[in-house]
Amino acid sequence: MRPPDSAVLYVEGDSAIHRLNPLTKLTYTLVALALLLIWPRWEVSLTVLALAVILLTSAGATGRFLAVTWGLAAVFIPTLFLIQGLWHPGNRTVLYALGPLQVGWEGVLFAADLSLRLLAILASSLFLMLTTRPSGLVEALVAHGFPPRMGYALQLSLQILPTMAATARRIAVAQQARGIEVGGTLLARARGLLPLLGPLLRISLVAVQERAMALEVRGFGARGSRTSLAEQPDRAWERGARWVLAASLAAVVLGRLIGWLSR
Repeated sequence: MRPPDSAVLYVEGDSAIHRLNPLTKLTYTLVALALLLIWPRWEVSLTVLALAVILLTSAGATGRFLAVTWGLAAVFIPTLFLIQGLWHPGNRTVLYALGPLQVGWEGVLFAADLSLRLLAILASSLFLMLTTRPSGLVEALVAHGFPPRMGYALQLSLQILPTMAATARRIAVAQQARGIEVGGTLLARARGLLPLLGPLLRISLVAVQERAMALEVRGFGARGSRTSLAEQPDRAWERGARWVLAASLAAVVLGRLIGWLSR
């Protein structure tokens, strides 16, 4: 059995989605993100978002997805509607006026379209992060020729934010137990930030040193072929699906390019 990862976003499971090769899920995510960027229409965003939600539901990760999405969307979506509704340069139709402030219909539509696209990007990214172990993804990449050092850097980038967030929560609980106020008003949170940053930085530096020593002891920089403790199954239909996804994206890019040149 593979040891558990420190990435707290991953949701344990044995669904068909979990059993997919990590490269298949990575390819789907990259294609979905590229499609959202090169074809910025609300129909595309809605389709990509719906597919991601269906896949996450099939994997049993809906609860974690909704929790993470709510924590992020509750901050940026209202702000986006406020800014675009008031100051979008294309505002012509006034929906609501309060003194000199006017909310424009065009800005609201733009904010809705952008919010839908951001939610689709978030859902597609979380599909990969919630259903794939970072170590499994790196092992699959290295097995297909990805440099081990770059693979390790990728694994660290996937794990660093969840790991630091969990460490910060433990430090905050310990400080509260010692009588240090870390919550409440904005001023109280600002006062409690400095006592939080010091231990967090120190623990992070110690963790980096320990990781470097452990890698050196295990011969991480040694040359030669490598074997994996947990082999990643890569079925023929999954390899074919990855090629189909890549070809579909290439077709969309070509179609968009032809449409742009024919204007």
